[in-house]
Amino acid sequence: MNKLKTIALACVLACEIVSTSVTVKGVGYIVTASRDGTAKLWNFQGTCLETFRGHTDWVTAVAFNSAENQIITASRDRTAKLWDLHGTCIATLEGHTSAVRSLAFNPVGDRIITASSDGTVKFWDLTGFCSTTINVNVGWIFSETISSVVFNPAGNRILTADEAGTAKLFDLNGTCLATFKHEYSPRMLAVFNVAGNHIATADSVGFVKLWDLTGTCLTTINTNTFFLPFNNIVSVAFNFSSDRILTVVNKSTAKLWDLNGTCRATFSGYKDWILSADFNAAGGCITTISKRSSKSVGFQR
Repeated sequence: MNKLKTIALACVLACEIVSTSVTVKGVGYIVTASRDGTAKLWNFQGTCLETFRGHTDWVTAVAFNSAENQIITASRDRTAKLWDLHGTCIATLEGHTSAVRSLAFNPVGDRIITASSDGTVKFWDLTGFCSTTINVNVGWIFSETISSVVFNPAGNRILTADEAGTAKLFDLNGTCLATFKHEYSPRMLAVFNVAGNHIATADSVGFVKLWDLTGTCLTTINTNTFFLPFNNIVSVAFNFSSDRILTVVNKSTAKLWDLNGTCRATFSGYKDWILSADFNAAGGCITTISKRSSKSVGFQR
């Protein structure tokens, strides 16, 4: 696989970034979440366009809506906030009893889901009204924290992953439809493919697993070729055609895999940890975000 071009985005940031989100269509924007309690909106030239202030603790996660004209932020202050791109807070989502760790818009953009260290997932409308609470891990002693939550492309299922090495598939009424388990891993991430018929889970020791929706494991990919004790995968994503998986390990390398576990490309050259990586809508360009810079990389299949 050959690289076609690399566009360096020189946005050296003064504060510690913990999460990012990137637009995949229209105008190119990046939104970053920081330990200083703010989120920032950037263009692809590295210019800060807006700063979102209002949280009283770390901002832990950020996401764009499907129209890419609103963002949501999650925080350790136990709230989430909905913003327009001019920095105006539209609504504050209050109700969790511990840090909000992950969030997402549904595909239509009229509902928000949040996941918290309190072991619950909550559904919200755009006014900040909580319509449903799902008790995912409430009562667990060591592993209440939900590390990620996403909607499926149809918007009628959600997928959670926790710090006990377990992912769960729910309908919108809170019924658990399937469970996906990694052994010997204290942390997991989970995502749907574009069609919504397969799930990829990634863990903190370097394994990625591909599943069907019944909980049957179809493929296991070992990204930890050197068998390091801590090979934490911090980002995992499918391409548009669902035949490639992109992973970022907690170091300055992203890798592209086919579904047989063969590494098809390696993206490196960073001076600091990569925080996230994702495909554009067409699947032919990868955008990676590190603590010091961002890059867009085109590639051939």
